[in-house]
Amino acid sequence: MNAIETKTATDFAAELRGDVIAIELHRSSIGRSRSMSRRHKDEVADHFAASRKSVSSSKKLFPPNQPQIKAINSILGDARRVWEYLTIGYTKKGVRLIRKDQLDWFIQEFDELEVRLAEALNQADEQYDEIMDNSREWLQDRLFDPNDYPASFAGSVSLRWSVHNFEPSEELLQLAPETYAREQLRVRQQFESAIIAYEDECRSQMADLIGSLLYALRSEKDGKRQIFKEATANNLRDFFQRFKSMGITSDASLAELIAEAEDALGGTTMRTLKNSSVARNGIASAFKDVAQKLNTLIVDAPTRSISLDELE
Repeated sequence: MNAIETKTATDFAAELRGDVIAIELHRSSIGRSRSMSRRHKDEVADHFAASRKSVSSSKKLFPPNQPQIKAINSILGDARRVWEYLTIGYTKKGVRLIRKDQLDWFIQEFDELEVRLAEALNQADEQYDEIMDNSREWLQDRLFDPNDYPASFAGSVSLRWSVHNFEPSEELLQLAPETYAREQLRVRQQFESAIIAYEDECRSQMADLIGSLLYALRSEKDGKRQIFKEATANNLRDFFQRFKSMGITSDASLAELIAEAEDALGGTTMRTLKNSSVARNGIASAFKDVAQKLNTLIVDAPTRSISLDELE
């Protein structure tokens, strides 16, 4: 790494670390399945005349259409999606980086999710006996075991987040300066790795989204009907918006290609494409060109020092 590259990496680390915080998501959810008891596994093995060691079985605790359980799991899924949408991966599982200027939005979204979750859990507890009856009917008496279920749904499910401190302590600087310097370097390298991983993820996600669009615009062959879902275009727009909101453009070629794709799509709707062969051909041609350029970026992904766009 030459002197210019070293300065770029140093500037990147200082800027990124000043503009983001690391947050950790904590979720405890309802177990939806359990390993079957040894007795039941033995019965399965006997039924098929198989070795008992060859059998590994589990049972689903709730019927798939149990509305209260579906509601709880849906909210927990929404929490993960919000968290992942507003953040990029850091190092430890469960820890991600969020820009400070998006923290208020995250807190607002999370507060609403916590309210929704509390309401869903209370409703599940109010209908606890009904849920247990449905589960007993679902599993029948031989598989149903009340010990597999929580005594209270509200007491077994939680959702919260916390700030994860990635900086070495000032006390370490006083006690062991060399160790402090190594920790500073390690953190900077972790930030660089996080950005590289994020941009790799962007390339892959963009390739999938463009692939879906081009598939929808393909010529009808073999009797396969074209399906024009607005989500196909809207998912691309959502991707463009998230990329811009992150403000990370260390790979200039990727940033330029995303801007080109956004301009090419413009305000075009899938309904317009469905009704106009001219519009279809124009968008298809533009995105085939983008796809080719993107494939080159994926194959020749740069290895480089990284910088972060200056935040306004």
